[in-house]
Amino acid sequence: VIQKKVTVTETKKFAGQTVTTTKVVMQSKSAAAAAKPKEKTGLDAALSAMQGPKSISTIEKSASDWDTFKDNSGALKDELEHAAKDGELKKQEFLDRCDVRAFEKERDQRQATRLKDAKK
Repeated sequence: VIQKKVTVTETKKFAGQTVTTTKVVMQSKSAAAAAKPKEKTGLDAALSAMQGPKSISTIEKSASDWDTFKDNSGALKDELEHAAKDGELKKQEFLDRCDVRAFEKERDQRQATRLKDAKK
């Protein structure tokens, strides 16, 4: 299966205005053939023309705006990737400290039990 980047442009309605969104997605050749939309003819084509573009929610619009902003700002994309990597490293360090602390607590309990048994 061969994958390639495909630019998808959609026209939708948001807050009474027509908004065009552009996304770059990965698409495999087999999936492209299976998902090929059928041409609308006759009454279906007339209804689609009358309905106009579909409306989108505020969340979808915000996500689209954020993706567009990230694509247009190359430095921001690098900063976000660095922050994500840094956050993952800090999370791993935290988990390692938790494991060490749990081991120390178990060790202290074992030693306390041994001392208690030795005194008896």
